[in-house]
Amino acid sequence: MPSFDEIKATLDSEIQALESRTQAAKELQAHFNEDGWDESVAVINNYAVSLEEWHDRLSRVHAQVVQREAEEQQVAAVSPFEKYATDLEDAVRRIAANQEEVAKHMAATQEEIARRLGGAHEEIARNLATVQEETTRLISAQESLGKQTTQSFLELAAHIQNTASSFKSDTHPGPIPEQTPVQFDTPQPEEPPENPGFWSKS
Repeated sequence: MPSFDEIKATLDSEIQALESRTQAAKELQAHFNEDGWDESVAVINNYAVSLEEWHDRLSRVHAQVVQREAEEQQVAAVSPFEKYATDLEDAVRRIAANQEEVAKHMAATQEEIARRLGGAHEEIARNLATVQEETTRLISAQESLGKQTTQSFLELAAHIQNTASSFKSDTHPGPIPEQTPVQFDTPQPEEPPENPGFWSKS
């Protein structure tokens, strides 16, 4: 790659040449400004204008080359520590930009997760409401069944008690009255006859 001095020297040479050609074109143009020439020679006027435009363009390029040379000389004059600091600042800026991008991505992801969880929470809430409703219904049914069972046991106990009372009344209608014992006549022993001799013979 040619050096800045070589580039500037080439541009300077071309610019100077264009200046000379522009001056010559203007002199040539003056010869055709007299009357008697038609529009077929109007190219002479455009030739001078074109040379002036190219002169201006090359002059701007020359200025850009000078600016680029100055910037590189300034960078070369910077100490290693300053260059390290500059590189570090650039790295920090890149990291900050990356962090900002990551933060945006995380925010979008969190928003999507929150949206999905919101739908899941609604579904869970509906399921819990259904479970609670079924639980309440079962508890109510158990309470009703318990009351019916208790009432049935009470009625059965009352029926058993009434049956027992009726059975007792039929079996023991009342106290048995005392009966007078029957008096039987006790036979009296016969007295022996006065003559014992008759009895002894027999």
